[in-house]
Amino acid sequence: MRIMLLIGALSLAYCAHAIERKPILQVDVNALTTETQVMAGGANSIDVVWWIPVEFWEATLRQSGDAPESQVDQMLGVLQNHTVLGVVQADISPFGAFRFFDKDKVMGGLKVQAIDAAGKLQTISHTEPVDPDMRLLLDQMRPVLAQAMGNLGENFYFFPLPAFDDEGERISSPYESGRLLVTLQRGEAHSSLEIEMPIDSLFVPRICPNGKPAHVSWAYCPWSGKKLQQ
Repeated sequence: MRIMLLIGALSLAYCAHAIERKPILQVDVNALTTETQVMAGGANSIDVVWWIPVEFWEATLRQSGDAPESQVDQMLGVLQNHTVLGVVQADISPFGAFRFFDKDKVMGGLKVQAIDAAGKLQTISHTEPVDPDMRLLLDQMRPVLAQAMGNLGENFYFFPLPAFDDEGERISSPYESGRLLVTLQRGEAHSSLEIEMPIDSLFVPRICPNGKPAHVSWAYCPWSGKKLQQ
């Protein structure tokens, strides 16, 4: 009997190190924001992309406590049908002055594609008509989003994207393996920015034998080479 109890305890301990989603109230919103942003450019230009899944809204709204739960649920009922893509583009003068692109220029050169774990590529429209409630909510939250981006925030443009395909499947989930590929036009050239999924901050960290946290996408601990529980 003692042997069976010991085996059971070891099994529970082992499973505790498996991949586990964090409760939304424990998600670090700052870490989530950082993981869903990518930047490209150099001395003469800058492109920044921020992908905002519904998990960002839920973590932000529920953790703030500024609105009653019923109101938060109503807002999430609208937000869950979309993800949001924030984009800012600018040329940088030799003296360091930023010349930001206007919305029409950004939108005209924007292409968004989702790539799943099997490599299947799907183009996501950023020009489809949007639910008026979604547009209203996004307008209300724009100052908060801009503030989260610092000095660049005032020149961010936010594009609602459909969260589900025609079959009702989620196009890009921050919990599943995949990539979001965003292509931005810049004159005759273009830049491609990728956001990798799954998003680590949405999961309870697994711990390597040396005590360091293991990224959710890792199959093996890079320090010890040991296989991590999936």
